[in-house]
Amino acid sequence: MFNQRKWSQLLKKAQGNMSLNEFSKLTGVNKASLSDYVNEQSSSQPKYSTIEKIVNSCPDLPIPLVLSAAGYDLLLNTENPVDDLARDITDLLILKGFVDPDKPMSVEDRNDMVEFISKCLQFRIDT
Repeated sequence: MFNQRKWSQLLKKAQGNMSLNEFSKLTGVNKASLSDYVNEQSSSQPKYSTIEKIVNSCPDLPIPLVLSAAGYDLLLNTENPVDDLARDITDLLILKGFVDPDKPMSVEDRNDMVEFISKCLQFRIDT
């Protein structure tokens, strides 16, 4: 379910010190839409294309957190959620080009990925 407050907080963190106009230019998302989301004036779930623009423009945002705040929760298999989570993470890494499914990952790439995931886990939105 779309969570206006979390979505607003996430956008504010991504926006940082930028003006709304600068943030709009960076992301390619309409300024009025961003304003509505930041000020919790929109109850409409963001379109996937909007999420994609924001994620592509703000690479420090953890994708699972963005998807969850926007109401696109990852579906977990209740029998083994750890396996499902690992699969979801792997799929996201492949989708974003971090991992090539046809090549083994080097130790250096693996260490970079672990560091990246650690940073994602440190990014937190107050609830």
